[in-house]
Amino acid sequence: MRFGRLEFGRINKDAPGGTPGDPPAPTYDADAQAYFDAFSVDPVDARKDLIETFFLGLKSDGLFAKFSGGWISFAGADAQGNRVNLIDPSQMLSAIGGPDWTADRGYLGDGGYQLSG
Repeated sequence: MRFGRLEFGRINKDAPGGTPGDPPAPTYDADAQAYFDAFSVDPVDARKDLIETFFLGLKSDGLFAKFSGGWISFAGADAQGNRVNLIDPSQMLSAIGGPDWTADRGYLGDGGYQLSG
């Protein structure tokens, strides 16, 4: 659904251009996009929307700039995506000891497993 330059709450820089019936790809906050780009499996748009909302909330509350790192344990569609640093996506956690990972749940350990930055 389009309303002027807005499409589903996003600024649509291409409106009203583009191919009819083929909406332009959504654009995301630059920090959220850098986070997505670090994933080995590209998140689906619905997951990207949720994560971007989290990023924008941190920024609007003045918290994003105060963190040096952070992880969302349920963010990725695979285990690698859960190890990406929110603030600096070039930094990754390492899974030590083979903790179990479940989609949309994250890691589960028994006390002997850990994640290390």
